Amino acid sequence: ILDHWGCYIELADKDKEKDNFKASLQEHTQGQKLGLPLYKTIVETGPDHIKEFEVAVLLNNTELARGKGKTKKEASQDAARNAMIFLKSSQKEMYVNIEV
Repeated sequence: ILDHWGCYIELADKDKEKDNFKASLQEHTQGQKLGLPLYKTIVETGPDHIKEFEVAVLLNNTELARGKGKTKKEASQDAARNAMIFLKSSQKEMYVNIEV
C-alpha cells in the first residue's frame, strides 16, 4: 500500500504543514530563542450557531497580532499568520535601520 500511496501521503502532509501558521510561528520564535507564543481569546460574538472569535497571539506578554474566525482554531491560525507577517516586516525594518 505504501509503495503505491506513499507519495500521496507525503504530499498531503506537506500541504497540511503549509497552512499551519501556529506551528510555523512556534518554530520561528523557538529558533530565535524568543519563547513560546500564547493564544488568548479576546472576543466571542454572535449566537451559538454562528459565533465569531477574535484571538490575540502574545509573545513574552506582548501582543503581536490578532485574528478572527468562525472557530477558536481558525482565529488562532489567522492570528499566527498575522504575527508571522508582522515579525517578517519588523525584521526587515530592523535591518534597514541597522544599515542606515
